[in-house]
Amino acid sequence: MTWYLNKLYKDFDDVFDRYYGGFSYGKKSVLPLELNLAGYKRDEVDVNVKDGILYIDAKNEKYGSRTYSCYLDADIDVSTISCSLDLGILRVDAEKIPEKVPKKIQVK
Repeated sequence: MTWYLNKLYKDFDDVFDRYYGGFSYGKKSVLPLELNLAGYKRDEVDVNVKDGILYIDAKNEKYGSRTYSCYLDADIDVSTISCSLDLGILRVDAEKIPEKVPKKIQVK
């Protein structure tokens, strides 16, 4: 059972690595994370962000508890993070913080 959990954690890390590599492409959603949570209901899944870390906790009596966490890049706008759970797939989306455009100051 331990090897399975280690593989699961490695697969989860690989998913994050794959999506984090896409941050520089300028896509609207820079965190298109999909996680298999088959058997869990919406009220059994908690997603939180604290100190730049995304936490996902899923708990129920049948499947037990699962906890995942990852660091978010500084260019993620945490106020835009949204989640949906549909057909056992948890999808987490977020947007980049808009680039600051320098203000041109006229010389008088």
